[in-house]
Amino acid sequence: MRIRAYHPWILVVFVAVQFRAQSIQRSSDSSGLGSVAGHVFCADTNAAARFARVTIEAVDDFKGLDQNGKASPTAKAHSAPSVAVDTKLDGSFLIRSVEPGRYYILVELPGYLSPLAPLTPEAVELPSEEDIKRLRTILQQVTVVRGQVSRLDFRLERGASLSGTVRYDDGSPAAGLSVSLLRKDRDGILKQVSNGLQDRFSSRQRTDDLGHYRVAALSPAEYLVSVGLRSLSVSVTGALLGAGEFSGTGTNEQVQIYSGSTARRSEAKLISVGEGQDIDGADITVPISKLHSVSGVVVAEQDGHPLNSGSVVLLDPSDKSTISEGWVHLADGRFEMELVPEGRYVLRISSAADSTVEHGSIQGDLSGTFTRLRVLQNYLDAEQPLNVNGDLSGIVVSLLIKVDSGDAKLENSGHAP
Repeated sequence: MRIRAYHPWILVVFVAVQFRAQSIQRSSDSSGLGSVAGHVFCADTNAAARFARVTIEAVDDFKGLDQNGKASPTAKAHSAPSVAVDTKLDGSFLIRSVEPGRYYILVELPGYLSPLAPLTPEAVELPSEEDIKRLRTILQQVTVVRGQVSRLDFRLERGASLSGTVRYDDGSPAAGLSVSLLRKDRDGILKQVSNGLQDRFSSRQRTDDLGHYRVAALSPAEYLVSVGLRSLSVSVTGALLGAGEFSGTGTNEQVQIYSGSTARRSEAKLISVGEGQDIDGADITVPISKLHSVSGVVVAEQDGHPLNSGSVVLLDPSDKSTISEGWVHLADGRFEMELVPEGRYVLRISSAADSTVEHGSIQGDLSGTFTRLRVLQNYLDAEQPLNVNGDLSGIVVSLLIKVDSGDAKLENSGHAP
């Protein structure tokens, strides 16, 4: 792998946006509203940060929670949306006609560290109460005063990058595959990396036509590269020549291949990334010659009838991490999983049930129709070892009925050809 470092004086920190100054100036805005203005610069070049994204969001309305991360009893019936603008060619920005009050302000630019980088994508998109508290400590605030301009300048710190090529084991480039990173935290736990709000404004990163990928704006840490293999099946109307209306359900199975060219996190190779480093050559080979299909049926132990709902998961026996997952089909109790790498697994069946699909209509002000799955009988979960060294079919897993009490000691039985 080739490593190139930026100048050593560049300070790379988690909170990449550094607040320089804040002042309030008189505004010619006669509407009684305020404005937020300033400049954004790149710390590594001292040049203007052109087309950086500047976002503000009211503190009082932030995710509908109060300063303690609880639902605010005084929250407005409808929260004001976030406002975002891009900086100009000289790095300046101006957000006009802002209601007076306190706002969070976030500045982001591709390749430069985001204050939201330490958070997972889920924590940014759907934050918990703990995530809200952490966001409040991370994000810079600005106070907007009626009839005045609140001015702030920012310097963005350049992040590190990780790049490589993904190929199938026959040598062809693996184009169009989703690429994500997992970062090892202080507790040794791997968590998915977020690029902040940039994830919302751009599609998830994929390999190009030559199988290349590059992930930038990274803070110093150890990372795993993860490449997703998809097996997609949906039902649509007019997808090619019509409006593309969705008209049915589908499945979207995905298997991850990690750095080290393995589907198992326990065997994956961590890549250490230092401050400002550009690391190239983090290549991955997808072992398509060792990917197989696994299928079978889930039945009731007492009479052998197929169960028509449930979850099917293949686990790595060393750490119980999920390698592949699927669902029991409603029609015949069958399950099918594609793209399963060779190796030993634990096959786990959970939430299995006899179910029926109900259709009905909604009465009242919100009229319409609904479809729901009604459970008639639940069954105990089951696990059994499974060795995959080729395509497997005809697996039969038998489950015992789950009752309210007294059956905790009952064991499930499974059968594989």
